[in-house]
Amino acid sequence: MRDQERERQATATKTARLRELRLAKEAAEREEAALKPAPAKRVRARRSKQT
Repeated sequence: MRDQERERQATATKTARLRELRLAKEAAEREEAALKPAPAKRVRARRSKQT
């Protein structure tokens, strides 16, 4: 029973650490995206109708 509890605790600790790393990475990516200018949109040229 102690082994199971130890494994559960290790899994919970590992999961919390990975969650923190993921959240930090996502925050850094959002910050980086906020600093970059928005990409210019391509404007499609309209073709005139040929009759």
